[in-house]
This record gives sequence, structure tokens and C-alpha cells, in this order.
Amino acid sequence: MSEDNGGSDGFSGGMFRVKDLTRSYLSHLDVRVKLGEIEPATKSWYKSQLDKLDVACGEYPAADLRAPHLVAVDFTYHFVRALKALYRWAVDEEQQLVPRDPFKKLKAPPCGERQRILTRAEMRSLYLASGRQLRRLLFLLRHTVARPGEIRRLTWGLIQWDRRMILWTKFKGKKRRGDGVKVRTIPLDLPAVRLLRNLYRRRGSPGPNEPVWLDRDGKELSPNGLRCRMRLARLKAGLNPEDIEERIVCYTLRHTAATDAVRAGVRGKQLSNIMGHARSATTDRYVHLAGDDLVEGIDRLAAARPRRRSSG
Repeated sequence: MSEDNGGSDGFSGGMFRVKDLTRSYLSHLDVRVKLGEIEPATKSWYKSQLDKLDVACGEYPAADLRAPHLVAVDFTYHFVRALKALYRWAVDEEQQLVPRDPFKKLKAPPCGERQRILTRAEMRSLYLASGRQLRRLLFLLRHTVARPGEIRRLTWGLIQWDRRMILWTKFKGKKRRGDGVKVRTIPLDLPAVRLLRNLYRRRGSPGPNEPVWLDRDGKELSPNGLRCRMRLARLKAGLNPEDIEERIVCYTLRHTAATDAVRAGVRGKQLSNIMGHARSATTDRYVHLAGDDLVEGIDRLAAARPRRRSSG
């Protein structure tokens, strides 16, 4: 243990408190922001979660903190993620701020299934609040019903222009699938193809291994980079302030697009294949029809029934 931290006696004696630990971690994140490794919004997110820890247990010895001490804190998925990241960093051999990680085996609660979809007005507001690249990426998400990670990691060589497809040989759930599918096919409608072709020409016909979406350094856009851009656009558009439980994220567009597909008559196996699901039960979790959709459905059913002739 480093002498700078006062040794093990310093931990148990309260020389290094929880609020000292969180302050050190946030300083570490400041350095990462300056190095361009993370976005400022990421550091702000961690601070918002760790502030809850400081309020509840800031004066407590950092090395002695355990889950029962946190009864005053709501153990949300996001708080537990931040807590685990804090202590995982603190026990790293380069830091050694605490002797061991008491939250290593703590499991984050489930996020819960998403129910939120975007209205056309909300979608328009989000487009207007987004930068050019994010707007194009969101457009492609909406028009492909693809997973955000599949679109974010897209390289030019994966696009089959003549067949209007994106072909992934490495995709989520491939090893768990029992249907033997070897290639994940993402179909492209004509507006999506036009968007990609125009971007391809503007880039000067990039090579097949070059990413479609770039960060400010010309590298592949990272998951965190996309998340931060989405967060800023969401707030600028006035959609889902941070205290709302289910925020609008990139996956919201997948849910929205799946619901729109059902409204347009795309159902069953066809929609499951478009979304890359092996089971239609998985696809069903992405469809969130409103009351108006149900009324429209019952009206179509009534219109399809044969009319009885009057006996007059």
C-alpha cells in the first residue's frame, strides 16, 4: 500500500473518506476529458450519480463502505454502475486508494423494458437538435430498425450497394442462435441508400475498412461518443429531462421503428428477420401500440367481415 495514502491504518481510521474518493475519481475523469478519451458529458453523468453517494455517506471511511451503509440511496441501475466503476478504479494497482473492492459482486438492477416511442413531432425536434452526423445516423436507425451498435460500427465494405443490404458476419447473439444464421442482413430502403451514397461521395470514396461514422479525430465513433451526442441533442430538443425514468436514447428509435413497421403491416417472421431476432417473442417486446392503433385494427377487422343483407 502506498505511503501517500496513509497505509491500512489510514483507511480504517477514516483518513480517506468517501467524498475524498469520489473527488479523486472525478479528477481522474477530468484528465481523461482533457486527453479526449471521454466526453465532458460522461464526467458529468458520473458526478450526478456519485453526488448521491457523497450526500449519503461522504464522511464515511472509503475502505469500510458496504452496501448496508447505502440504505438512504436508491439503488438504480445507473447508480450501481457508477459505484462499481468508482471502486473498480480505486483498487487498481496504480491507484490503491482502498485495499479491496466491496462492491465487486454487487449486481446492477435491471434497467427495465423500454416502453417509450417517439411521435413524429418529437422525431422532428430531435433531428433539428442534432448535429449533421448524428442526424444522419438517427435517420439510418429509423429506416433500418437496426441495433444502434450495428449502425455505429458500420464500415463501408459491409454495404452491398447493388443488393441494398448491410451484411454482418459478427453480430449480437450469433453464438446463442439455434437457427444456424451465419450472416446478419440489414435491409436498406431507398432513402437510406441515398443517404449513404451521398455521404460516400462526400468522403471521396473511402476504403472498405474505414468507418462510416467518425469522431472529431477521424476515428470510429465510440459508444460513449454516440451516447453523449444523443444526450446533448435530447436535452436541446427538450425531450426527457434527466429526472425522467425512461430517457430517449438511440435504442428508442429501434422501438419506434419496430412499432411503425407493425403499423405499416410488417409482422411476424419478416419483422423478426429485419430486426435480427431468432424469436418473434423478442420482437414483440419492441412493439408498443397505442389505443388509437387498437381502434384502427378493430375497424379494419370490422370492414373485412362480410356484410349481412337486410331481410327487407
